[in-house]
Amino acid sequence: MFFDEMLANGTTTAVVYSSVHEQAADIAFSAARARGLRAFIGKVMMDQNSPATLQETAAGSIAASVRLFEKWDGADGGRLRYIFTPRYAASCSLDLMKSVGRIARERGAFVQSHLSENRDEVEWVRSLFPDCASYTAVYDSAGLLGEHSVMAHCIHLSSEEIALLASRKTKVAFCPYSNRTLRSGTMPYHKLRDAGLHIALGTDVAGGPSLSMLQQMGEAVTAAAITPTEALYLATLGGAGVLGISDHIGNFDPGKDADFIVVQPDSHQNADQILDHLCFHASKENIAEVYLRGRRVYFRNP
Repeated sequence: MFFDEMLANGTTTAVVYSSVHEQAADIAFSAARARGLRAFIGKVMMDQNSPATLQETAAGSIAASVRLFEKWDGADGGRLRYIFTPRYAASCSLDLMKSVGRIARERGAFVQSHLSENRDEVEWVRSLFPDCASYTAVYDSAGLLGEHSVMAHCIHLSSEEIALLASRKTKVAFCPYSNRTLRSGTMPYHKLRDAGLHIALGTDVAGGPSLSMLQQMGEAVTAAAITPTEALYLATLGGAGVLGISDHIGNFDPGKDADFIVVQPDSHQNADQILDHLCFHASKENIAEVYLRGRRVYFRNP
């Protein structure tokens, strides 16, 4: 149901947090492969400060994640990638995070986590890791920051933290709808962008109420004071660049995979008017068709 709904909303590539359960992540990969989607999926890792029924041991979490990595990373011609997923610093011991950092370096693996989403979270993490200068420094001390790392939110960062992320070439997932819904604050988009950080647009559907990237584009325009054109970039080629696959997807350059959508705008509009409409008045009802590798996989009945 999740991947079908993702397609119905016009999303052809996604970075996904699964649950802590190895079997659930395995099933998610199978479902994504069956639909031909491009997906980066990771089993969430938590070995502290978590509900008892969901808390793992560091060794067990690592072992399960490595098994999934070995089974799925690079599957379906590289359209499926495993992404190691320590949930966030408060729910992971430093030993667990250091193990993930070492494995990621050795295997060239992707890593995702949350960073500085809410002020109370930031203070809690600093109290848990008093030897680290900042929340970002916790991840850096574990070796989790790098060009294959994606950090979600990044709202309450100091200038030093932004500079550290940029120096490590860490990527950022901007989730404005979720941030507004949870009253987390507003990511300083221009400050991060001007520091050289590569940013992509995300839904964060656990906190945000919509899978529609069109709605995320509108939220980004409002929250970050950017143009609809830049919002479209963040949802397409910018996202592909964050994942290191801009040579495969993201625009219509010859030779790229034909992963694209067809939208149904109002008639008698020019390109700028259509883009404005898609940002501020559109949702999945405007997705007419979805194509993966040139094959139509979704068609909206009128």
